[in-house]
Amino acid sequence: LNFEITTGQRVLVTGGNGCGKSSMFRVIRKLWPLVEGTITMPEEEDIYFLTQVNFVPVGSLRELVTYPLTEAETRATGRTDQDVLDCLEWAHVSPKVIEDGKAQLQFTVLGEIVRPELHAIRDWQKDLSPGQKQKLAFARLFFHQPRFVVLDECTNGISPDVEQSLYDRCTTLELGVFSISHKIELKEFHDYELHFNNDDEGSYLYLPCSETRGRILK
Repeated sequence: LNFEITTGQRVLVTGGNGCGKSSMFRVIRKLWPLVEGTITMPEEEDIYFLTQVNFVPVGSLRELVTYPLTEAETRATGRTDQDVLDCLEWAHVSPKVIEDGKAQLQFTVLGEIVRPELHAIRDWQKDLSPGQKQKLAFARLFFHQPRFVVLDECTNGISPDVEQSLYDRCTTLELGVFSISHKIELKEFHDYELHFNNDDEGSYLYLPCSETRGRILK
């Protein structure tokens, strides 16, 4: 592999199961050792990872968005509750935004509809659906606004229209996006496709999505 991703650029990584897509990101994240070659990366705080299984912090709804910052640490940076609410709305998981009579974030507990406030502390792992957890992970991403983000199959519980909105927001925030997905529809939201051919030579293709849009590379 030999390629470069700059701030604001969006690259979709494709290929068959077991071809090494997630393995490459494990090396980038330093979970696996780099055996050969060179990876030039931004600082740790400038790159963010969202995976298929989303980590749900313990704490208030506010702290689900600001994690790992506590409320006190967040206020010390000058960020406000309105910043948190904006990120929740951008991620389509705001308890304040009503669509078709329902809040973007609401759930039912013992027959009652719950629309949590920012200070609410709940068993989020239990209360939230997989799709809501994925949207909250994007709210956290939008709050911290790193230079780059790696998205590993992290929108499979999200509807296509919301998915497009999330990618559009990444573009608005000028994030460099590195996505793993089997969904060819996502080519619409990316600039380049990095395709692993899954052969003995370890060959790959790195092409503009304008050349591969609407078809599956073999």
